[in-house]
Amino acid sequence: MTQQIGVFDFQVGQAIQSIYLNPSDGRARTILQDKDGNFVLNFVANCNKKRVGFHTYSKVDNKWSDGTHVEVSTYDFTPQKKVTVDLIATEESFCIMADGQHIYDFKHKMPISSIQKVCFDWVGGTGVPPKLQQLAVKFDQSK
Repeated sequence: MTQQIGVFDFQVGQAIQSIYLNPSDGRARTILQDKDGNFVLNFVANCNKKRVGFHTYSKVDNKWSDGTHVEVSTYDFTPQKKVTVDLIATEESFCIMADGQHIYDFKHKMPISSIQKVCFDWVGGTGVPPKLQQLAVKFDQSK
């Protein structure tokens, strides 16, 4: 059930926004990829463990970054609850927001200008999958 959009000329100040209903289990993922299939950012909301994770993946090296997993009170994992996740590009990092609340700043490990595709999917679940309502690039962060 992977859904994706193309991205052109992604830069600082822009954001990737996903709006979805939480799955009952498993992991809802938003993946920012470059043209070679590397994961510039892999944002994972792990409903089973009630935590979020951030990683990168190099297809050439077939290697995941060490990544970060955090338990956050600002992300509501309630099944079928609507969640808005913004991955906002700053000079140094992605500012991760859930429902308008700051979760984490994930330092860039790959150039954000290389992002060409955003994918949303669900892995590791057997129950009710997430229902994606919107996947978009946002240009004006003042709204």
